Amino acid sequence: MWAPTASPAAAAGRAAIPSLRRWPAAAAGVRIVVAMAPVKARAPRRLRLCLAVPPPASEMAAAAAAEEEEEEEEGWSKAVELDAAARREMAIRRLQEEAGTGSSRREFAVFETARGDALFTQSWTPVAAADRVKGIVVLLHGLNEHSGRYNHFAKLLNDHGLKVYAMDWIGHGGSDGVHGYVSSLDHAVGDLKEFLEDVVLEENYGLPCFLFGHSTGGAIVLKVHTGTTKAVRLDCLIAFVIGSTHN
Repeated sequence: MWAPTASPAAAAGRAAIPSLRRWPAAAAGVRIVVAMAPVKARAPRRLRLCLAVPPPASEMAAAAAAEEEEEEEEGWSKAVELDAAARREMAIRRLQEEAGTGSSRREFAVFETARGDALFTQSWTPVAAADRVKGIVVLLHGLNEHSGRYNHFAKLLNDHGLKVYAMDWIGHGGSDGVHGYVSSLDHAVGDLKEFLEDVVLEENYGLPCFLFGHSTGGAIVLKVHTGTTKAVRLDCLIAFVIGSTHN
């Protein structure tokens, strides 16, 4: 079949006419490169097992015994303190009940020893204007009694112009310590010497001083007399060591 051929001019004109057909543009490809650190292989996790090993049974028993002993000692000390406080309260109440009778002024004080113990002391002073104090008498009671038992005797001494001091030694009356117990009489001897030098002679300088001890108190004043310094002037010593009558 014959078909007319297009002239060169027509071919050229067709080529010059822009085409209205849209051809799809070639898709643009983007390549993204991310640099990543190499992944290290994780080492297996090690578990540390800690075991609490108990001490030997002997050590545990010793620690428990020591703790129990400490608790018992604290309880015992507390009981002794409460007992001493009750005895001191009783001594003060007895003194207050008897203080207003007679021609004597009766007073009390608490004396602290070098060991730290509190000792109950009391004094009887003549109150009559005509009764000039002529001297001092220091009373010391016997075993298992107290200075309050000598109230009547002290007032009789007041009637003769003598001021009287008395001290409850350790573990007795209103003083500290286990009731009725003295670990060593040297404690009582030292306490009386302190009371004599620091209180009695300081408050009554220049007056003659007499020591009076009953029963075990007599033995104590004997030791005090032999052990006092030359600066302490004791004019007389009366000690009844035998023949105790407790009530």
